[in-house]
Amino acid sequence: MRRKLLSLLLVMAMVCSMVPSALAAAQATLTAPSTVETGKTGSLSLTGFTPEQGKSYTYTWTQTGTGEVTFTNATTNTGSNTFTAKTAGSVKVKVEVSETGSSSNPVASAETTDITITAAPATTLQLSKSSITSAGTGTALTATVTNAPSTSYVRWTASGTGITLSENSAGSNPSASKDVPVSGTTSMVYVNVADVASGSVTAVLYNGSSPNGTAVSGASASCTVSVSSTAKITLTPPTFLTNGTGMVQATISGVENTSGYEIRWTATNAVLSKDSTFGIGATANLTTVFTSHSTTAPAYVYTTNTTGTVTVQASLYKSNSATTPVATSGVCTIYVNGTNTDFSLTRNPSSTSTVYLNRYYYNDIYNSNWYNRTASFTVTPIIGSSSVNTANSYDIRYSWSITPTTYSSGALSVTDRAVGSSGYTYGGSTATVDAYYLNSSNTSYTLTCNAYAYTKGTTTNPVKTPSTSPSMSWPPGTASRWPSTWASPPSLGPI
Repeated sequence: MRRKLLSLLLVMAMVCSMVPSALAAAQATLTAPSTVETGKTGSLSLTGFTPEQGKSYTYTWTQTGTGEVTFTNATTNTGSNTFTAKTAGSVKVKVEVSETGSSSNPVASAETTDITITAAPATTLQLSKSSITSAGTGTALTATVTNAPSTSYVRWTASGTGITLSENSAGSNPSASKDVPVSGTTSMVYVNVADVASGSVTAVLYNGSSPNGTAVSGASASCTVSVSSTAKITLTPPTFLTNGTGMVQATISGVENTSGYEIRWTATNAVLSKDSTFGIGATANLTTVFTSHSTTAPAYVYTTNTTGTVTVQASLYKSNSATTPVATSGVCTIYVNGTNTDFSLTRNPSSTSTVYLNRYYYNDIYNSNWYNRTASFTVTPIIGSSSVNTANSYDIRYSWSITPTTYSSGALSVTDRAVGSSGYTYGGSTATVDAYYLNSSNTSYTLTCNAYAYTKGTTTNPVKTPSTSPSMSWPPGTASRWPSTWASPPSLGPI
């Protein structure tokens, strides 16, 4: 009996020694925040478990759910840990406590309720201007950032021509790129824009410290820069150089006040001077500075050549320090010691195909086309070159004719175009042929235009005489004999 009582006491002692662990496992609680934004951190804390004195424990952390977190430590030696929310969704975190080095089952465990991981508000960047269309130094451009990282900066980059960046309104230390910290919610740069500029300024937000930060996805914006000049520079050359010398005049338009502007001239096969005397050291480059408001400036040309041509070109700059011109003339070609032969006519239409006409407007039942009874041809003069056309410096007369001459009055009507009229900057002439008045016994006619350029104000002794000559065919007969596809009107070829 005594032995049985002793055994019973031992069993009860063993049972009592197991109670603290069982109670600890049942009462352990793991607390965590209920909601965390992605990128933010949360704290985890285990309560209700009391480690036994003299023993060490390992706490293992795991997760389940549609979201994702990153633990600061996957295992710890205490019941505290932190995590960073990585992916939006729902997560439960579990911790298991085991005796360090033991392979037996955990002595305690606990799991959180659902932790909701929400997407953090997007980081955005917006600019105060979407475009810059005016020249000037120190135009402020501000980037406003929402949800910026605690340490961040904006990398500003200028691309294109005539654009630089500075960190102050004075435009000092200009460069193509600037890193400007975000202060509060903004970052500012100053844009320096030349008189003629084209390109853009781009702002990109970076996380971290310059220059080693990381670009923040989606946090960027651009501002276009476009400044075009209304200035224009036109050259009026002499008809030719007499004894190798002549004067070219530049005319400026589109500038309110040219004071401080300058013209930079260049020449080929010649030297340039501000007056008709050419001193030692005269070169093919010349600069004319406007000290007061003026719209014209001369440059004198000299060449030792006795034949051939020289060329002159001029560019207008806003100041002597400007590197980008606000206007550039075309290349002006001048003949040496002789009459220019650079007189030509452009032709409209430009096709050289034969034009077919019908004496009557007739509907062909086989192809449903109305055949033209009339056709018009236009010539426009070019003297010099298409880029520097000096035709308006002359009086030009036009003469049209049809051969053979077997036609009635009304076959040819001519309209001369006034200089400067709509579509006719340099004038011109248009001839319209009416097939009704042509002789049906002839199957082909040729239309010819001769043009003559006279010294302004005169009509004798033309100084330039080109001509152009298109052909025109009028087949007689019925509509069924005519082509079903009709050619466009021809161009006028030079004589």
